[in-house]
Amino acid sequence: MLVGRIAGALALALALCACQEPKETGNVVTGGGPVRVVSVTFIASQDSGTSLGAGAATYILAKVELSNTTNQTLYPQASKFYLLDQDDNRWAGMDTGSAVFAGISNSLAPLAPGERRTYIVGFRALATTQGTIVYDY
Repeated sequence: MLVGRIAGALALALALCACQEPKETGNVVTGGGPVRVVSVTFIASQDSGTSLGAGAATYILAKVELSNTTNQTLYPQASKFYLLDQDDNRWAGMDTGSAVFAGISNSLAPLAPGERRTYIVGFRALATTQGTIVYDY
């Protein structure tokens, strides 16, 4: 009898969770040119943020897809991605240098013309930053 009640409660909880709609975060960060933004996550860090004012730094982690639309082979690096914000600030991409990048390993293999590949790139920026991610050849 107790097992039946627990199973019923579990089934009800799973049904309620399945009915929830995902929350829209809006398109605060988009892709530009050959960059398509797959997902974006804002992470508050305990890293010192002296260049950003008092308080903790915020990292914007973006999963992006880069398409090689040139006629040349590219050698993509995180530092060639930039986040251009609403105030025309240019935030450089990175994939090392903080604990927020633990477990991230981007491919350094050449990207032939016509190929595309997914990367995870971080930007140390303000928590309110919105803008467009571009790739600087």
